[in-house]
Amino acid sequence: EVGAKRLLREHGVPVPDGAVCADAEVAVDMATGLPGPVVLKGIGVAHKTEHDAVRLDPPDVGAAAAELLARFPAVLVERLVVDGVAELLVGVHTDPVFGPVLSLGSGGVLTELVRDVAHLLLPVDAAEIRRALLGLRCAPLLTGYRGAPAADVDELVAVVERVVELVLGAPEVVTLEINPLIVTATGAWACDALLV
Repeated sequence: EVGAKRLLREHGVPVPDGAVCADAEVAVDMATGLPGPVVLKGIGVAHKTEHDAVRLDPPDVGAAAAELLARFPAVLVERLVVDGVAELLVGVHTDPVFGPVLSLGSGGVLTELVRDVAHLLLPVDAAEIRRALLGLRCAPLLTGYRGAPAADVDELVAVVERVVELVLGAPEVVTLEINPLIVTATGAWACDALLV
C-alpha cells in the first residue's frame, strides 16, 4: 500500500496525508498533526478488514496503534476521508491475451459481493471512462442519490485517466488496484492501493 500510494501521488492521484509509524507515540504525534479524524492501518496484509487491521477514528490513537503494532511491524496513520459519496474500485491489470484492462466498479468491502464492475480494454479516452462509470449500478451515488451531494465526476474521470496513464507508462506494473477510491463532491482519494 505504501509503495503504491507513493507512486500514485507522484502521478497526480490524490492520496490522504499520512505516514508509516513503527511506534505508538510517533503514531499519536502523526495523528495530532493531521486535520480531523484519522485512520490507522496495519502494514503488511492486502485485505486489511479480514485481518482486523483497520481502526477508523479511534478514540485513543495510542492504544489503537499499540494494539496493531503487537501484530504488525508498522501502522499507517492517515487523514480519514469522511465526506465520501461513493467508494469505487479502480484497477488496471495486464491480461495475457488482451493486454492492459481497466476495471471500474463499486468498491469497499462489498466489492466481491456486489459484483458491479465494468471492464475496458486500454487505451480509452475520457468519454469512455465517464460512460463506464455512469453505467455502473452504483452510478446514482455519483449523481446525487436521494438528495445527497453529487460527486465531482469530472475530477473522478481525470483521476482514472491519471491511473491509466501511470500504468501504460510503466511496463513493469502488472497490476495496480485502488480500493476504495473514495469519491467526494470535490474530488477523489486513493484510500487503499495494491501494486504488483
